[in-house]
Amino acid sequence: MPLETIRLYKCPQFLSMKQGIVDDLKKARKELLSVTEGLTGDLRITKKWSLKDVLSHIIGWDYHTVRAIEECLKGKRPFYFDLNWDVLNEEEVQKRRKLSFNDVLKELEQSHEVLLDLVSNLPEDRLTEYHGHRWKRYKITPQSMLQAAIDHDFFHVQKIQEAANQQ
Repeated sequence: MPLETIRLYKCPQFLSMKQGIVDDLKKARKELLSVTEGLTGDLRITKKWSLKDVLSHIIGWDYHTVRAIEECLKGKRPFYFDLNWDVLNEEEVQKRRKLSFNDVLKELEQSHEVLLDLVSNLPEDRLTEYHGHRWKRYKITPQSMLQAAIDHDFFHVQKIQEAANQQ
């Protein structure tokens, strides 16, 4: 096979950073959706939140991440650094309180598409732009915020699995 016909995307070392982030975002969300299959929205994940509430919270953070990345790229401090995250989380849960579990699942997919669209449309070099903002000891870049989104999904995958195993 001629070298030029080999698809480089099959070799992880040749993936662009952006493609790697997109792939990781998709993998994390796929696992999140997979772990919810067969579960009901009222399954208790924490003392305070049901599965539907947790997913509502994740939807909110998808949108917050998009906004924060847009702000970061303009040199602004991401808005949520100065907010009480417990209040922010509760607001996101309350926004979706009256939605059905299926509607929350649909919005979970939609919010993820918004995040993926943002990443897909960013030039790769903008992912690592640093404008002097830090959170705790971390430099804040679009890449670091996207990694946090990936880790956030996987954190909730684990918590949902634990709750499902206890029922």
